[in-house]
This record gives sequence, structure tokens and C-alpha cells, in this order.
Amino acid sequence: MRVTQSTIYQNISQNISKITEQLKNVNEQIGSSKRINKPSDDPLGLTHALNLKGVLSRINQYGTNINHSQTWLQATESSLQSVQELITRAKILANQMSTETYNATDRANAAEEVQNIIEQLVQLGNTQVNGRYIFSGDKDRTAAFGLDFTIHPAVAGPLNNAAYTGTASSSGTYTGLYSKRYVVEITTPGAVGTAEYRVSEDGGVTWGPNTFTTSLAGPTDVYSDNSREDPPADDQGVHIDFTNSGTLTLLDRFTIEVSQYNGDQGDMNIIIGPSAQLKTNVAGDTAFGQAGDTDNNLFDILAGFKNSLQNNDTLGVQAALAQLGNAQDNNTSNLADVGSRLNRIEVNKNMLSELEANNTNRLSGIEDLDIAKASLELNSKQMIFQAALYSAAKVTGLSLLNYLK
Repeated sequence: MRVTQSTIYQNISQNISKITEQLKNVNEQIGSSKRINKPSDDPLGLTHALNLKGVLSRINQYGTNINHSQTWLQATESSLQSVQELITRAKILANQMSTETYNATDRANAAEEVQNIIEQLVQLGNTQVNGRYIFSGDKDRTAAFGLDFTIHPAVAGPLNNAAYTGTASSSGTYTGLYSKRYVVEITTPGAVGTAEYRVSEDGGVTWGPNTFTTSLAGPTDVYSDNSREDPPADDQGVHIDFTNSGTLTLLDRFTIEVSQYNGDQGDMNIIIGPSAQLKTNVAGDTAFGQAGDTDNNLFDILAGFKNSLQNNDTLGVQAALAQLGNAQDNNTSNLADVGSRLNRIEVNKNMLSELEANNTNRLSGIEDLDIAKASLELNSKQMIFQAALYSAAKVTGLSLLNYLK
């Protein structure tokens, strides 16, 4: 078969181009220290590498979440430990002041120390991490606690009848000593102005015997003669106002919380692993007690303790001592809960560290270049390239005169 000169040149050009491309690929691999620089280098290997990179990216995010959770929970633990110390100090003070060894002046001075403890508790309750309040629940941009009581907006009950299309709002200036969770319950249905209600001051556990009539003229009082205040049956400055729209139905309820707590009960959950999440916060009303729960709300306990000291009431001081014991137990339980979550974080951190190392090694096995092997291959390709150039020079240098010799 006759081979033309042009065919010879074309074959030489193609062969040199292939060897040049191979040299370029080996140079790219050595320069990047990676075996795969483009999909054509190893399509299957590239697929595995991309999957592993996705896994490592998720592990990195889990690690970031865990670090955030750990910082948050460590701040919570530190705050609760400080709360424990304050409760212990208050208990020592209550134990001292409950005896007849001390007089009214001593108790008045002790009341000032209790006020300082209350103020320190507010400060601890408003602990922040990166500008966010750790005890405020989902409302972490709002300071969790204040020294003064807040009358929170009235909230309609979830089971209220749709016949009432209006709204209820709260107002007033609170004058009570303790936090409250007022519940207004309709006892006589009808339009605003005729409907009547009763009031609970402890979230609906107990009810005052009196009923009150809703008003078209404006807000009406929210109080109960079942009050724990002294004197009882005292109007403590909280009001409710119904807009005149629709009909109030029997057992419709509206809740008004009066407390020093300005957060909510929201749980902050964060993903710390595949199908695993962790609650990172303790809501303020869990840490310090719910509104209306005078026997367990730490601020209410200290307010009662202070009031008893100011009134030289040793029985009240003794009662506060028992309540402080309950508060300390509650705080200890919260500390144990936070500690268990911190332990879980440590376990997850170790697990993720092992996963990251394993997957990084697998990715390295797919992507990383064996430099020694690649260097030998480069030398081999260079020798082949030089031989091809030499051969091409010989072949292309032939002419008709060479054949005539």
C-alpha cells in the first residue's frame, strides 16, 4: 500500500500532539499536587471526590453548630452556677434572720442585701452571647428580665369560640408584689357590655368568687378577691379592654401575664449531626420560675423574702427559707440538664473529628498525587517526546535524493 508524504506528516503531527498533551497533563498534576484536575482525568474518581467534599462540608457545618451550641451552653452553665451562689447566700441570710437573735434594724439591712441579690439575678438573667440574650427564648434580641413588672399583651385562648371577632388588650400600671398569670374567663356570654367574667391569678388553677362585667366605655379591672396579696381583693392596676365586635362565648379565655420576664418559652434547636439536633437554651421562665408560681418563681420568692424582712416578719422569713430550698433544687436540676447537653456535645465533637479524618483520608486517596510516581512518568514522557521529535526530524528530512543514493 502506498503511503503518501502528507499521510506521514499527519501521523507524525498527531503523535507529537498526543505526547505533548500527556506531558501537559503530568505537569498540571505535579503543579497542583492533585491527580484529578478536570473531569476527563478520572470521571468516576471525580464523582466520589465530589460526594466526599459534600460530606466534609456538612461535617464542617455541624462543627460550626456544635461550637456555637457549646459557647451558648457554657455561658448558660456559668450563669446558673452564679445563680446557685446567690441562692445559697440568700438561704444563709434567711436562716440568720429567721431567729430572734436579730432585730428589726438587722432585718431592714438584710432587706437591702436581698435587693442587691435581685439586681444581680436580673443581670445574670440578661447574660448575652454575641449580642443575644441566652435566657430570652426565641426573643433573643430582647433583654430577658427587668427590675420592674411588665403587663404583657392579652392572649386569646386557643379554644375560644369564633363568635367573638373582636380583640382583648391589656393595660394599666401594676402595683402588686408578685408576678401573676391572670386568666379572664367568660361566665355569662353575650356582647361586650353584657358579658361577664371571672378572674384567676394563678393561670386558671384557682378562681376568685366574684364576677365582673365587660364594658363598652373602656378598660375594666382585672383582679380577684382570691389574691395572695396583702390586703386581699386589691385592684393591682391591671385592666382588660374588649373591642365591640361579635359575641363573647361561655368559657372564652384571655390570659394576661404580669412578670419581670420579657422573653418567651421558645426552644432553640440546632443540628449537630445527621438526623441529630440539640436544644441549646434554657428559657428564662424555666430557669427562674414561671409567672404566677409564687412558690417557685425565684424573683417572687426574693420579693416576698425582702417584704418579710422589711416588716420584721420572722414567719415570712422562715417561709422564704423553705421556698429558697425549692428554688435551689430547681436550679440544680437545670444545671444537670445543661451539663448533660454539654457532655453530649463533647461526644459529638469527637465523633465528627473521626468522621472528618476518615473522609479526608479517603478524599486524599482519590485526589492526591503520588509525586514520586508522577516524576518518573514525567521523565518517561519527556524521553518519548524527545525520541518522537528525533524520529520526526529524520523522517521529514528525507527527500528524493536520499532514495536515489
